[in-house]
Amino acid sequence: MAIRYYHTKCGGEMDSSIWKRKCKKCGKRFNLVSFLLTPKDIRPEWVADPPKRTSYAKWGDRVGAGGIAGRLPDWPRWARVLSTVIVLGLIAMVFWLIFR
Repeated sequence: MAIRYYHTKCGGEMDSSIWKRKCKKCGKRFNLVSFLLTPKDIRPEWVADPPKRTSYAKWGDRVGAGGIAGRLPDWPRWARVLSTVIVLGLIAMVFWLIFR
């Protein structure tokens, strides 16, 4: 979730950076004190971020792993491989401890 600020007098969106504090529609600038202490001029709203798709190799679609690979975090390949090896190792260790 992200927070976005709107200028109530013109309805424009504010810059997301707290250092700029400028309305994108009318161009009015707010100093830091008035930005933090004027609830009538600036309206914060929580906005849900759109879901991000993971980039993966195209052969994953042919094999049938595209649905799973699209839901994984967008980490570098080495991190995804390492986390898969660690998870499979933990599962194998649990089975070894249970059935030995």
